Amino acid sequence: MTDAISPPRWGRSGGRRGCRLPRRGFWSKVVDIETCHLQSEPTNDIRLAIKKYAFQNGLSFYNLREQHGFLRTMQVRLCETGEWMANIMVGENDMEKIEKLMQFVLQQFPNITSLLYTINTKHNDSLHGLEPVTYYGKGYVIEKLENYQFKIGPKSFFQTNTKQGEELYKITRDFAELTGKEILYDLYCGTGSIGIFCSENAGKIIGVEMIDAAIEDAKENAALNHLDKTLFYAGDVIKVCDDDFFEKHGALM
Repeated sequence: MTDAISPPRWGRSGGRRGCRLPRRGFWSKVVDIETCHLQSEPTNDIRLAIKKYAFQNGLSFYNLREQHGFLRTMQVRLCETGEWMANIMVGENDMEKIEKLMQFVLQQFPNITSLLYTINTKHNDSLHGLEPVTYYGKGYVIEKLENYQFKIGPKSFFQTNTKQGEELYKITRDFAELTGKEILYDLYCGTGSIGIFCSENAGKIIGVEMIDAAIEDAKENAALNHLDKTLFYAGDVIKVCDDDFFEKHGALM
């Protein structure tokens, strides 16, 4: 099973510190866990290793209410290709702490192919407006759905569970009943994964997505899969997809 962690949060709850998942119904509280059975290993291992490292080295845990602390959240994606990306978010621009933490993670988990960190001093955990920094590797991973390859960066949207995502896309493709002539509009397309997955039986693929980085990934994904019948646009779907847009590319069926 391949997973991208819904970011665990480091923080305090009931006087205890650790790496936990958000508590249902309480935005600032977290639940301490040892093993999440929805995630493949070594995702639990890396979470617990960083938690132990933080205790041993006196690293602070981010307090959402008081808006201070070092360790915030973490993303991990394990791919069917064997590639593995980890992005660790911190709440302080302290390069000495960051450097030591990155070195520890690489030493403990040498199979990581892309290790990143993101300095987030905002009042929320979103990556919007932030720039993840590649510490080791190429800064992205390559995932596969059937015979299609996809580049996934730390800010790219992609299905959390690759195997189930593949099954979902198969259903989407079957329901579309494409004959090879249709224009397929992939709105809110992210990295273009659905449109590309359905491309064999489509006449043309038009994708629209607000996040610029995702559109760049979508264009690279089209090239990665040797597709020359795709066009991807960055912008708000509501604003981009006006009458002139559909007149230019083709009316909706």
